Amino acid sequence: MKKLIFTFLLLALFSFKAGDYRSVYQIPEGVRSISTTDFNLDGNMDIITGHQVTWTNTDPSLAILKNIQNGIFEMYDSSISFCGTQHNIFSIKMDNDEYPDIVTFGADFSSGTQRFIRIFYNNNGYFSEYKDFTLNTTNTFTYISYGNVNDDEYPDILVLSNQYQFWGILYNDGEGNLSEPEYYDVIGDLPHKMACADFDGNGRDDVVITGQNTRIYYSKPEGFEAVVLEKNYPKDEVYLVDFDHDGEQDIITFGCFWGYTYSTFFENTGNQTFSSHTDFSFQIITSGNTIADFNNDSLPDVLFYTDSDKELLLFYNTGNFKLGQMNEFYPVSLSFAHFSCYDFDGNGYQDIGFAADYFYDQSYVTFLFNDGAGNFQNDPVVGLTEKNKQLNIFSISPNPFHDHTTVTITLPETGRAEVIVYDPAGRKIKCITHQQLKGGETCRFTWDGTGADQQKCRPGIYLASLVINGKQRQTVKVIIK
Repeated sequence: MKKLIFTFLLLALFSFKAGDYRSVYQIPEGVRSISTTDFNLDGNMDIITGHQVTWTNTDPSLAILKNIQNGIFEMYDSSISFCGTQHNIFSIKMDNDEYPDIVTFGADFSSGTQRFIRIFYNNNGYFSEYKDFTLNTTNTFTYISYGNVNDDEYPDILVLSNQYQFWGILYNDGEGNLSEPEYYDVIGDLPHKMACADFDGNGRDDVVITGQNTRIYYSKPEGFEAVVLEKNYPKDEVYLVDFDHDGEQDIITFGCFWGYTYSTFFENTGNQTFSSHTDFSFQIITSGNTIADFNNDSLPDVLFYTDSDKELLLFYNTGNFKLGQMNEFYPVSLSFAHFSCYDFDGNGYQDIGFAADYFYDQSYVTFLFNDGAGNFQNDPVVGLTEKNKQLNIFSISPNPFHDHTTVTITLPETGRAEVIVYDPAGRKIKCITHQQLKGGETCRFTWDGTGADQQKCRPGIYLASLVINGKQRQTVKVIIK
C-alpha cells in the first residue's frame, strides 16, 4: 500500500512542468546541501543549494532560487562553477555591508592539492566577486559551520574533518577576511557535525561536536576548554535550540545504529550543566533530519527522512523533552534529502523545503507548504492566515531601521505577550517585551536594536516572534541597517 501511494504521488507531482507554481524546481545535479537567505533584502526568504563538482568538471557549484513572493520561486543564478563539495552551504554577512555573503568549500588540483574557503561577496544581490582563504592542508573536510567564537561580533568559520579527525577555526576580521586556520585534534572521536552557541554567557560562542563522542568546547580568552557530554554513543547530527522554551539553548543530537534512530536531548539547566534525556528512539533507519516549530506552540518539532521508504516522519514536541506520535507523509524523492525550513509563503507557519537527486542526472528542490492545521501541501498557502489578517496583531515599523523601530501589538483577548528576537540561526537575541495586555488593547513600544547584553546588534536580518500565552502566533523579519 505504501508503494502504491508513493507511486501515485510520484506520477501526480511529475505530471506538471518542474518550476511552475506547484513548487517543484529543477536545480543542477549533485545537490549536497540547502539553506535559506534573503540575498537581495527584498523581504522574501530565498534558497541556496550547494553541489558536488569534481576537478575539470564545469557543472554549477551552487544555485540560487529567488522567492518572487509568497513561496513562488524562480532560478536566479546557477552560473558559478569550481571544484569542491558543498556539504553545508550557508549565507551570512561576512563583511561590513548589509548583504549576506555565501561561504563555500573549494579545491585546486592544478599543482598538487590545495583546499580553501571561498567566500562570494554579495554586491547588491550579485555574486561576481570572491576571495579564497587557504586551509593549509591537503586533507579533506566534511563539514563547515560558523559562530562568533572570539566575541568580536563577527561570524568566524569552523571546519571539520571526519576522516582525519580534527576541526579548525578561521577568524573573521569584520572586513570579509579570514585568519590562518587553527586546528585541534579529536583523535578517536570520528567527528561528524558541529554547531555553535554561547552556553556560559561570556559572549563567545562555544563549539559542540558530535561523533563517537559528543563534546562541548567552551571558548575562553586563553583557549578552548573541552568537556565530554557523552562517550561511546555515536551521533551523526547536532542542533542547538531552545527545545523546552525556557530561554536556554539546549543540545539535541541524533544517530542511527542497528536499525534504530535514537537521540540524546541535553537539557541546559544553567551554569554550564546539562541533564541528558535518552528515551527517544524508533526502529527505522533515517538519513536526514531537521528541527523547526511546525505548529507555532514555541516548542521545536523534529522531522526525519527515510531513504529506504522515501518518507517524511514528523514528531511534534509535547514538552519536557518528549516527542509525540509519529506522523508519516510521502515526499517525491529518490535519494538523500537535505532540509531547510522557513515560512516561505508568508502564512505564519514553517514550511519544508528539501533538495534531493531524483534521478541519476536530475536534482530538484521541493516545497511542502504548511497550512497551519497539521497538513502540508504542494501549493503555497498565500499570505497571512485569515485569523491574523482579521486581527492585524503584530507589526514593526520602520523596517528596515537603523537607530530604533516601533513594535505594535493588538491582542484579540486578554493574555501575556512576549516579543522575542532571534538571529537567522535561531539563537535568541533578546526578549524585548513581556507584559499582560487586555483584549483589544493596542501596545506600542520602541526597540533600539540592542541584544540582551545591551550591545547594538550587527546590521543584518533578524526574526521577531510574537508569543501569546506561551504560543508563537506570528513571526516578522526585521532588518537592521
